[in-house]
Amino acid sequence: MGKRHQLLAATLALLLAAPAMARELPEKEIKEKLKKGGQHWSVTDKAFSGFRQYDQPGDLLYFWPAEDKPVTPGISEKGGGSYPLKVKWQLRDGQTFPPSKSKYLTYLWGEPGEKAYGFQVVKIDKSATSGSFTISLSFSKGDIEKIRKNHDIVLLFLAGKEVGGNFLKCKARLP
Repeated sequence: MGKRHQLLAATLALLLAAPAMARELPEKEIKEKLKKGGQHWSVTDKAFSGFRQYDQPGDLLYFWPAEDKPVTPGISEKGGGSYPLKVKWQLRDGQTFPPSKSKYLTYLWGEPGEKAYGFQVVKIDKSATSGSFTISLSFSKGDIEKIRKNHDIVLLFLAGKEVGGNFLKCKARLP
């Protein structure tokens, strides 16, 4: 195969792979997506109380669920449950992660305007400007009882001690 054919084959391979590669969305498109929300999620102004009052969204990142479906935790024999939620994220225009040795973001979830259920950390590539990760939401037996009543949950992420982005409200339902 000549150099011309090799170049043509390489170009064609890149063009075919392009749709599979992660593509950053223009900020205007993300804002419209977040404003519109989905059937099972929305962005909210209110988070929850508990560990600390989180009353203002942050301005570092945008977050949204990778799929528009309700949080439906699997129930354990002891009555608690968990749910893996895939989240997409993107840095806001002009933002970079603050200097930190940590490769993690903290995420918290709880009842809208009420108490936090819990918090955990998720590893993130802070050299990237967008991506996705899966978080594991855990629910106590008492939390599951609230979900039986078609409860909503709010999710937020912290970058250091500050709220890292929008508050995400998801519908929580039992299967």
